[in-house]
Amino acid sequence: MTEPAPGALDRLRTLPIRWRILSIATLNIAIAIILTALIWNGTQVLTSARGDLRQARESDRQLALLEAQAGRLQNLIHRYFTQPDGDLLVEINELRRSLSSTLQNPAFVDPLLTASAADVVQATERFVAGFDQLRNVQTAIMDTYQNQVLAPAREMSGLYAIVEGATTDRSALVWPSLSRSRESFSTTLVLTEIFYLQHASETATEVTRNLQRIESTIPVMLDLADNDLQRGALRAIQARAAAWRGGIEQLAQEFRDPRPVAHRCHRRQSGRDGRCDRSPVQQHAGAGTPRL
Repeated sequence: MTEPAPGALDRLRTLPIRWRILSIATLNIAIAIILTALIWNGTQVLTSARGDLRQARESDRQLALLEAQAGRLQNLIHRYFTQPDGDLLVEINELRRSLSSTLQNPAFVDPLLTASAADVVQATERFVAGFDQLRNVQTAIMDTYQNQVLAPAREMSGLYAIVEGATTDRSALVWPSLSRSRESFSTTLVLTEIFYLQHASETATEVTRNLQRIESTIPVMLDLADNDLQRGALRAIQARAAAWRGGIEQLAQEFRDPRPVAHRCHRRQSGRDGRCDRSPVQQHAGAGTPRL
């Protein structure tokens, strides 16, 4: 009968005792090395996962901060255009710098956020650039309103006072025409304020018609005037009414298409003309309605 082939254990028993100990030690070392490699690999995976988690949390925190800053900036800009205020403009500029610093945070270099961060940066830059352009337009319109509309109106108010003061006799022939012209001036002034607030083209047309009526009555009053002081003031009123009418036409054009306004303001800034750099609040100071 054939004997069974010796197994691995039987072959191991045939080895000398020293070789047996050496084989067992080698096997233990190999197992230890494999276990060490597995533990090291697991540690690396765990460390990487913790790093990714930390970076994800930092990115979430930065995104939340960015969202809060962008929302606050939008609210401040809306408030600024509703109720312009110098301190509010300072706060907007500070928040813009803070927002730019947030966008430069290393958290936004994360490959997972690169595409989204780029979109956020572009959207924020467009939003801020739009604010600058809109502020320039608003400032330029305010400049037109002050210098080409309110300034002639103030001067006309003073000129009417001069004519009235020079007309000592209330029964003079010039008085009825002067009274009607003064009433038309007061009505035109109110309509101008309405046009500036509402931008209605019909109101602008009515303002222009009233100013033309004032201009057309000046030659009649010149013929009826009693002295040179009256005549000089009446000619000045005619010139200021024409300037006022031109300002209204310019303002109506700016309300219809503000792009040339922004271009004009940009050229003034390039030429170091400070009018477009001032805030509407600073420009509006002292620009109240002329006293009648």
